[in-house]
Amino acid sequence: MAVAAWGETALPYRVVDAGFSTAVDRLVLLGAEPAAVHYLDPVTGGDRAVALPALGSELELGADGTATVRLVDGRSCVVGA
Repeated sequence: MAVAAWGETALPYRVVDAGFSTAVDRLVLLGAEPAAVHYLDPVTGGDRAVALPALGSELELGADGTATVRLVDGRSCVVGA
């Protein structure tokens, strides 16, 4: 039986909240400094970032991979996968 080797990778941003989207097969990370939603491929390490207008405090994932972020100023922002 083959066993996959997993490593650790330091991220260049602070993670505020996170989840995994099976729809897009990606880790979805709410980052700070700079404020962005990151779609991170856990296999390749590829990271697609979508900038936010303000810092986020909470991340909620939709069934289609869409991320809804609650911003610290009380607004919400929807980011497509």
